[in-house]
Amino acid sequence: INKCERYDEDIIQQMLVDERISVSDRKRLSDYYRHARDSPSKASIAYERADNCKDAQLGRYYPVGGKGLQSFRWDIRGPLTAKYYWDIDLENAHYNIALKYARDYGIQHTNIEKYCKNREECLKLFSDKRDEAKTAYLKLLYNGDLALYREGAEDISGQCKQEGLAFYRGLKAEVDTLMEMVWSRHSQFHKLKCGKEKKAIEKRANRQAVLMSLIFQTEEAKCMWVLDKALEKRGRTAGILIHDG
Repeated sequence: INKCERYDEDIIQQMLVDERISVSDRKRLSDYYRHARDSPSKASIAYERADNCKDAQLGRYYPVGGKGLQSFRWDIRGPLTAKYYWDIDLENAHYNIALKYARDYGIQHTNIEKYCKNREECLKLFSDKRDEAKTAYLKLLYNGDLALYREGAEDISGQCKQEGLAFYRGLKAEVDTLMEMVWSRHSQFHKLKCGKEKKAIEKRANRQAVLMSLIFQTEEAKCMWVLDKALEKRGRTAGILIHDG
């Protein structure tokens, strides 16, 4: 899958000498600028799934060789692309996908639905610090492993407020049931080797969460492609594909 990325050449040149940006990020920017561009302010980027997930058609899409603006933090990518793009966000994507699966499987989803429909209220139930609460709920969705949501995600989750404990525990019970159901319904993927370890999912410590993460990422990718085609029909271009997180 090929895309043409647009970026502000003046901004990237400023970033390459900006010492407030880490040396490693500047090296990656330099590599992108030197090897990915095919004309001023444009770069041709190829996307594919992770190695062992291609045949199974599972998971997210990544720029080949990591050369693409998707792989940069938002505070670098934002200024580089502000001249050409608007961000479109699928709000609360993974929990909304979880709700869809719970409904399809016919399992209890009262608390999942409440979180999707009244997210701000539920975040405040957990903590007055929104980012801490958001992280805690994402951590719950993947059985404590935030890397299944986003590689290198920082755990800033705090303690749940007393008044939110009942909801949080009820939500966890529903998510755990959903995780077990996803595991049993997708047994064809139990032996799939994925991740940096290239270890079969059934042998991973957090195997049910690993598989649910892959399934949800696949649904997320479908949403992204539908949006891409819808924009294309209206004369727009989705130039940078960025998964939730």
